[in-house]
Amino acid sequence: MTFLIVFQKSIYFETSLNDIMNSLKHLRSRFRTDSLLTM
Repeated sequence: MTFLIVFQKSIYFETSLNDIMNSLKHLRSRFRTDSLLTM
């Protein structure tokens, strides 16, 4: 039972980490295009 909880938490942590990385990439690319447009 405890193992399952830890397993779920690690999976949740990995997916949230993935989401954060993806949003960061998205923000960076968006920022790059914005700066290109302003230039």
